[in-house]
Amino acid sequence: MSAKRYILPSKIPVYLRRLKSQYKRDGRTILEDVVSGSYFRVSDDPIVEGYGVEIYEHEVNGFVPFDLLTRIDIAEQKQLEEELCRDFNTLCRAIPDERVSTINLLDEAEDTDASRDARYRLHQRANGGRIPTLWKGNGLRLFVSHRDRKKVLAHEIGDALEEYGIVSFVAHDNIAPMSEWRNEIIKALESAEAMLVLLTKDFAQSDWTNQEIGFALCREIPIVSVSVDGSVPPGFLGDRQAARFDRVSNELVKELYDLITNAVGAEDRMRESLVRAFVESNDFRDTRDRFDRLKLVARELTDEEERVLVDGYNQNSQLNQSIYLGNKYRRFESLLRELTGKQYIVRSRRVSLQEDAETFNDVPF
Repeated sequence: MSAKRYILPSKIPVYLRRLKSQYKRDGRTILEDVVSGSYFRVSDDPIVEGYGVEIYEHEVNGFVPFDLLTRIDIAEQKQLEEELCRDFNTLCRAIPDERVSTINLLDEAEDTDASRDARYRLHQRANGGRIPTLWKGNGLRLFVSHRDRKKVLAHEIGDALEEYGIVSFVAHDNIAPMSEWRNEIIKALESAEAMLVLLTKDFAQSDWTNQEIGFALCREIPIVSVSVDGSVPPGFLGDRQAARFDRVSNELVKELYDLITNAVGAEDRMRESLVRAFVESNDFRDTRDRFDRLKLVARELTDEEERVLVDGYNQNSQLNQSIYLGNKYRRFESLLRELTGKQYIVRSRRVSLQEDAETFNDVPF
């Protein structure tokens, strides 16, 4: 196959969230349960179709728990698969050269893939669908594995990533074998969406870190490695390139954010989180910091995110009275134009499309 970077696989978790919401609204209970209770894997090698313009067709396997699969009438299963395929392709129409060719709903017991390749493990169920209270907020759940002497760095990284909507569970090395600690760690490992490994030369010498890696490999969640002293990933992590840094900075946190969200396929979900955090700003300092984070990662907006930004700016005085956003650099106006391609303009502390603003100004009273 060519070295093309496929876009559609990373979007599957976003599409599943959208489909679950749609099916719930439509009362299509069985489809809602399938997309929320199963996990999906995309074929490694898409089929190339088309003449002149290549179209990459992905086969998607949905692995369904047996008790859920038995609720599907055998005679209706093909129809459900075709409905899912059609709805996936409706959502991925913005990707011009990729689409889903087929969706197969299979018993979980049929999942014989032993590659442990997390790239195509695209939807993870967490602890039977229940998220433990040990996670703060509703952000992307990241388990941080490290040796004890790097716990300060681990906490600094966790705190920095929290500003971007990623919540971290910072595991400890050399924990006394107390049942409550073991239970908390197991709960975190069962419900994490990704793992961050802080590699040091002695990382593999710890039973705790080795078991944490094994747990993540068995669940097939994405693992992102960071080398803090030049160490290379050991064992089953050896085929994964490690980022390198030994201190926290804005640039390196942004790099980590990209690595984690790309691995999980959560770019859209995280951007939505940053949009909502921005419009809920409580003071001018927060406004500046939240705007800078949004500007750093956003490359596009959905129609809903565009609406939230416009309404939020107009209704929140911490935004529309912010000197940082509204000075000669017109930062908010510029970003909105860049992300939407529309001619937004800020006048009298309100943002609107330029033609709307001109029409308003033409009113003779």
